[in-house]
Amino acid sequence: MKNLTYNFLIAAILYGLWGTLMGAWMVFAGESYLSQVHAHINLVGWVTLALFGVFYHIYPSVSELKLAAVHFWTANLSVLTLNIGLWMFFEQQGGFLLIRAGTVLVLLSFLLFLVLMCRTRAA
Repeated sequence: MKNLTYNFLIAAILYGLWGTLMGAWMVFAGESYLSQVHAHINLVGWVTLALFGVFYHIYPSVSELKLAAVHFWTANLSVLTLNIGLWMFFEQQGGFLLIRAGTVLVLLSFLLFLVLMCRTRAA
């Protein structure tokens, strides 16, 4: 995928912005019931995707693999499904299926990352 590092970092910044705005809303509204969603957006979205982006910057040859593009989309889909599911859960709107799907996608994203990291030995 062309510009994989850039794409991961832009996505990370957007999740960081989402998490920061959510945190500000919680402070000003005096609400904390969505603090777990806020934490997951920041950790799984902002921090994890930023670290993935740094990895692809350090190993640009790995970023050219088709599996790296699959990793990008899996990682982003995991952040969205997990956090939307958590949000729905804490708003008493269900969300169990999305939480489970998001959890599986986070795990898959990390397994893909492990496979790609192992490819650096050959790179």
